[in-house]
Amino acid sequence: MKKYFLLFWLLVAFGTITGSAQATDTAVAKIAGEWEIAQVVVRETSYDTHVFLKEYMLTDKSEIKKLKAGLLTEIIFGIYQYEVSRKGRRETGEFRWAGRSMVQLSRTQPEAQWSFVYEWEMPSVDKLIFRNPFSVYRDTVSGQLVRADYISHYSRKPKNQ
Repeated sequence: MKKYFLLFWLLVAFGTITGSAQATDTAVAKIAGEWEIAQVVVRETSYDTHVFLKEYMLTDKSEIKKLKAGLLTEIIFGIYQYEVSRKGRRETGEFRWAGRSMVQLSRTQPEAQWSFVYEWEMPSVDKLIFRNPFSVYRDTVSGQLVRADYISHYSRKPKNQ
């Protein structure tokens, strides 16, 4: 009887592990492909007091590139590999799932390694949204520190491009 009980729990554990791996593989297949930035929503708050200052949207790619946030303007996801364009440079690395709706991008070049975790969602097969790490700058008019949060919206590039 103990053998059957043990066998039952081994099968349940194997099924759970297999199901988890399949879910991860499905997410990788879902996100795979080429993406380009379509718009960025910027939300600014006071760094010290967290008071909302303003929110605006940028859709012009030249305006988006002027932001000093190091936003990913193009992303290519493969099977646990990625390639991005940031500030006019191409970077490559690996990605992994870092929890539900979280993806960690890790650059693999030894001279400049980094790793960021992005919250993401995919409302449709051709739209990807990343919540980027925030940046802080000093407003030249008021002199106060400002926290800027960026939400990047990407469109899937057609396969023939």
